[in-house]
Formats: sequence, C-alpha cells, structure tokens
Amino acid sequence: VHELLKLYAEVEVPQDRLLFKIPSTWQ
Repeated sequence: VHELLKLYAEVEVPQDRLLFKIPSTWQ
C-alpha cells in the first residue's frame, strides 16, 4: 500500500480522492 501511495504522490493526486478511492474499493 505504501508503494501505491508513493506512486500517487508522485502523480500529485489529491489525497481526498485517494482516501475516497481506497474506502470505495474496500467496501
């Protein structure tokens, strides 16, 4: 998971979107 977060950070993706995507995928 940390690696994915790093990749997203490099792409400069808003954390809000990341937080929304992760819970959606888990649910």
